[in-house]
Amino acid sequence: MLKNSGMPRPINIIVKYDKELEKIIGTKEYSVMMSEGSTLMYLLQNIFMAHPEIEEKHPPGTIGISINGILSTTNALLMDGDTVTFSV
Repeated sequence: MLKNSGMPRPINIIVKYDKELEKIIGTKEYSVMMSEGSTLMYLLQNIFMAHPEIEEKHPPGTIGISINGILSTTNALLMDGDTVTFSV
């Protein structure tokens, strides 16, 4: 939290996609700002809302997700500077 503000501090996350998902998203990687305390599920929901065709082609459970190279569950907390990689 920002000192004395009661507001969560912003964190920067790098999002990367494998070649298959890159075809859908249109980019290999980008940076996204989130709030401290955000979970991987929140990021995933935002990606699916922006690109519903991902979920259509790759149903839940078929996408591998790692944070900083470690396979992760959707309830994992994201930290400033994390790299989240999605692959099918």
